[in-house]
Amino acid sequence: MPRILLRTACAALVLFFLFGAVVWALVDVNALKTQVEQVVRANLDRTLRIEGDLGLSLFPRVSVLLPATSLSERESARTFARMDSVRIGVALLPLLAGRFEADGVSVTGLSANIERHPDGRSNIDDLIGRDLAASAQMGGRRSGAAPSFEFGRVELIDARVTVVDAGRPALIVSRLNLSTERLAPKPSTSLKLSAAFDAPGGEVRGVLALSTTLGLDLESGTFNLRSLETRVSGSSHKSAFDLHLEVERFSFADSIAADGVRVRLWPTGKSELQVMLALDGIAGTPAQLTVGSVRANAEYKRNERTITARWTSSAQFSLEAQSLRMDAIDGDVTVDDPGMTERITLALTGHIATNVAAQTAGMEFEGRLDGGAMEVGVDIAGFERPRIRVELDAERLNVDRYIRKPSAAVGEVVPVIPAASDVMIDLSPLRRLDVSCRARIGALTIAGLSANALNVTARAGAGRLDVAFLAADLYGGRLNSSVFADADSNRFGFEADLADVAMEPLLRDAFNERIVAGTGRLHMQISTQAGTSARGRRALEGVVSLDVRDGVLMGLDLWRSPAQARALMRAARLELQHADLQRMTDFTHLSAVFGISDGVASSSNVAMRSPRLQLAGSGSIDIGDGRFDYAGRMILAEGTQSDGSQALSMITVPIRLQDAGSRPSYEIDWARAKRSAVSALPSR
Repeated sequence: MPRILLRTACAALVLFFLFGAVVWALVDVNALKTQVEQVVRANLDRTLRIEGDLGLSLFPRVSVLLPATSLSERESARTFARMDSVRIGVALLPLLAGRFEADGVSVTGLSANIERHPDGRSNIDDLIGRDLAASAQMGGRRSGAAPSFEFGRVELIDARVTVVDAGRPALIVSRLNLSTERLAPKPSTSLKLSAAFDAPGGEVRGVLALSTTLGLDLESGTFNLRSLETRVSGSSHKSAFDLHLEVERFSFADSIAADGVRVRLWPTGKSELQVMLALDGIAGTPAQLTVGSVRANAEYKRNERTITARWTSSAQFSLEAQSLRMDAIDGDVTVDDPGMTERITLALTGHIATNVAAQTAGMEFEGRLDGGAMEVGVDIAGFERPRIRVELDAERLNVDRYIRKPSAAVGEVVPVIPAASDVMIDLSPLRRLDVSCRARIGALTIAGLSANALNVTARAGAGRLDVAFLAADLYGGRLNSSVFADADSNRFGFEADLADVAMEPLLRDAFNERIVAGTGRLHMQISTQAGTSARGRRALEGVVSLDVRDGVLMGLDLWRSPAQARALMRAARLELQHADLQRMTDFTHLSAVFGISDGVASSSNVAMRSPRLQLAGSGSIDIGDGRFDYAGRMILAEGTQSDGSQALSMITVPIRLQDAGSRPSYEIDWARAKRSAVSALPSR
């Protein structure tokens, strides 16, 4: 038995070599060179140049080997593509008869340039059958028949394709590998593709892998895809991402039809964003494409905060007009964070429209936020230097609900000027902005402050930002304020006038401080230099004035009865007390004007009056360090003791208030008061 198998194998080997010798003797493969070039010229109106002799390979199957080869542009001598080598499997019997029928093709080292013209045409329209479809729509005829060919298998190995738009490379595809099964004018074949891509203008690069079942009819210019699956891993502007695309069915003939389009995008690295998109009921033509159902879900996680968004809508898209419109949008955004008092949900309905050719975009939404109605509209004109217009109307808006911040424990002392991290403040982006905004808010809470009937207008352009605030009700009073930032001078600041406001709730909400109670007026005009925030605090300039009536100085009890004052002066002691909210000093009028220079607010005319005492002096506040130092003199007015004895007629007592980083404290120097005003004490 082994001897029979050996003899059979030897006979088969001899027959194979005899067969090869016959083929080699009978077939002049170079005679096919001219035939192939003529076929390409006749079917594609392109010139194929084979740079050298053709070769013939008999193993593993009969194949024609092409050396370096180039293909011209249609009806032009300019090179469209080059190939390092091509292996074409051929059917044997037609080859023996002098006819060329490909059994498969393998192309190595392809390099091609695809050019897109301003009118939307490209230099590959004839290769993908677009010219034929356009001719049919126009009632014309295409010169020549549709390409007639059949390949058992197609392979593309290590190809490179550059897409040029308006004379500049828009996309570079490299390491491109593609394989199909049977390919013909009307095939149904599996297709697999892998490649690396780089979009220089958008700083997008990555790799992709694709698999699908392709149906192609070049004669009618139609094709369809089934079970398309694509995975992309890449980066955009230094942010990495992964994308997964699935298409259940896609077809294109006289019109487009698709269903089951699913997209999932999730950036990798530090970001925790996931986006899922589902499209169904896609139908129409490139001139007008309708998507019956768009469903989207997005989730973003950072630390303990989770933001989720979902929406459903329909859509209309035009490739020719480069426009997109999404109507009947119905969705919501939810913010869930343990650091917030409750979950926030914003319900929205509206529409979005954009036109890339006209460089316009707009959106209008209605919804409910913080228990009140809200409307917002955005219009954008120009995409390279966009002009943005925003309008917002809201019944209620509580910005503090969306900001995590630790709350002070009961009894915890919070600095008057909260410490801030040293961050960079860059005004240069203002030079690229052209934005105007108008907002009307019924009730606003931000940074602890509450305002009603607020109107805001903002304008950013030519390197400058100007914002104006007008509130009809702010802690019982009125607010008129403005903010500016100027990139050319590299300065920013604000001016605010608060009239007839309740000072105690204002200071409590703004700074978590209880310093002064009463009704008064506060005027501030402050500016500083951009750069780091620490530098900005040190460069503060401006003026602040305060005028409060019928109030209370909180944390300090400066009044002393005549008997107490007499005893303290006899003891010639220095009275030291820490601020305590249980202590208070009444006044009828408190005023001060602070000039601010180099981050330090100084005043020489701080004054407080009441029927029982007067206080006058000077001091400073280091805004950068949050420290203050005030020195003055307290005058105890004459009065009557409770026992009817004669009281002090008048006494001046030195006093000093300080905050050196711990709780504010104050000193009353009774020893100096005794030395300077003994004569003011009544004799016994």
